[in-house]
Amino acid sequence: MPNPNTRLSDSVTYVHKLGLVEQDLRFFDAEGSSVVYTNYIEGYPVFIKTQGPQIQIRYSTDNITIKFNSTNLQIPVPFDGRTVKIPKTSTVIKTLQAKGIAKSDIQRMTIGFELVRDSAHDSLVDLTPTYYIKIYNHWLSLSEWQNANLAKYRTSTTSSAKGLNVTREE
Repeated sequence: MPNPNTRLSDSVTYVHKLGLVEQDLRFFDAEGSSVVYTNYIEGYPVFIKTQGPQIQIRYSTDNITIKFNSTNLQIPVPFDGRTVKIPKTSTVIKTLQAKGIAKSDIQRMTIGFELVRDSAHDSLVDLTPTYYIKIYNHWLSLSEWQNANLAKYRTSTTSSAKGLNVTREE
């Protein structure tokens, strides 16, 4: 299996070969043998619950698996003037701790958009800003972590947390 630098470099080549190069497609995460790319809107990652990341490349000793979804966010995003207030990072951390998640288990945290299908129009989506947090090697929204059965995530993988890495300061 190639080293982490080679995996990242090779993943860019595979993305280009697939013809999936978009101006808003960016590297998002690398964990173990996987490299993940996702769409960004206005500088924030877009999370699609039902489909996973835009592109995930997984390396093993004898093959490479590339998964991608066909969600296309090429249409400009209109702004209707509504604003959404999200909590301070310190409040999010306290909320997670109240749920029983130790601060040391928080691997990464970012503000991102959750893509939700518009109930009135099949071809439209809403982008709702929220926190996404990587804990126990799983990315979930703040509300998903608040409602999660933590035992499922704690036992499914060993946490390789190296402390808190917040991508946006307040």
